[in-house]
Amino acid sequence: MLSQNMRFASLNALRAFEAAGRYGSFTLAANELNVTPGAISRHIRTLEEALGEELFIRSHRRVSVSPTGLEFHRSLTAGFATIETATTRFMSRSESTRVVVACPVLFATNWLFPRMREFQERFPKHEVVVRPQNGIAFCPRDLEASDLVVTCDDVATGMTEDGISLFRSPAVLVCSPKLLNGSRPLQRPEDLRQQTLIETGPTTGRWERLFGKMALGSPALGQVVAYTNPMISYEATVHGLGVALIGRAFVGDDLANGRLIQPLDEAAIEDGVVAIRKVRPSSRSKVTRDFMAWITRMARREQSPSQIPVQDRRYLVAV
Repeated sequence: MLSQNMRFASLNALRAFEAAGRYGSFTLAANELNVTPGAISRHIRTLEEALGEELFIRSHRRVSVSPTGLEFHRSLTAGFATIETATTRFMSRSESTRVVVACPVLFATNWLFPRMREFQERFPKHEVVVRPQNGIAFCPRDLEASDLVVTCDDVATGMTEDGISLFRSPAVLVCSPKLLNGSRPLQRPEDLRQQTLIETGPTTGRWERLFGKMALGSPALGQVVAYTNPMISYEATVHGLGVALIGRAFVGDDLANGRLIQPLDEAAIEDGVVAIRKVRPSSRSKVTRDFMAWITRMARREQSPSQIPVQDRRYLVAV
């Protein structure tokens, strides 16, 4: 608890005294604190009256700290230095160069990682830690330890205060080339009734939607297979164990190199948007801002305007 005298010693008065004593000049102290010399003089006079001591010896051209004020000045200087050091350390700690991103595993392996080198070259001092989602839902522990989260949702939530939709990713039918001429060849939409349908992500009901769109009724009981995580489902598809519905943005490389094919061009469904948002809305670190700006630019570069949700196009400004 402050003494009665110190209740009248404002922080501004203490700062004025410390700066004037350090410079030996009210004018130079005023320049540092962005006030007038008269304000410095009034602060010091108020402080002297509160303490009952003269703190300065005033001469015609110069002021100097009085003997009684010298020890007080030294203590104040040390105190302000301690405050400045603590503030600098706190800001340095809070301005981290590390960003943790939670995202679906297929987004990480098939979209983010192939592009990450550009971010590393542009921001060599930034560290990106990726926490892939292997199950149906994000692990709460992973979310709590993350700064950003990428979601692939059926419903386009659009722009929020702390997030943005990056692009739409229609789910396309893909399979291994082996299935074209196997024992159950996949050449027509009707042939889907004889195929193993592999579930590759957290979204359910996609096969029902595709079968409805293609007038195939509903998948047979047991026809849809779900493996323990999306990467196993993806590899099962690559090795010819069935067909899968996967976001077009996540199969581009394997379609290009021939590991996967699209056997039926019309077999695709709209599957929501890929979005990124902050886990903690209050986060304002530079690395978080840089990563969000970079990933938005990458998404805009590779998507036509028609693939970006209408409500979000105005947010894709130059970065």
